[in-house]
Amino acid sequence: MGAVPHDDYLRKAVQRQQAVVEAFPRSRSALAFRKMADKTDKWPLPNLASGQLEFFVERLIHAGQDMVGSTV
Repeated sequence: MGAVPHDDYLRKAVQRQQAVVEAFPRSRSALAFRKMADKTDKWPLPNLASGQLEFFVERLIHAGQDMVGSTV
């Protein structure tokens, strides 16, 4: 899948309690996170969950959609 290199910008983002891709979008670690995100975005979605990792990912996606649609 890939690896995220440790760099000073990653440490600074953690200290600021911000995502490195937002705080320092051109840093080596942010670019690595984006590269991994692009790879996962291209994964094919299963038609039905088989009860293994796909089931977990499907539930995670639906939970995120439910949170976005809810109002507090």
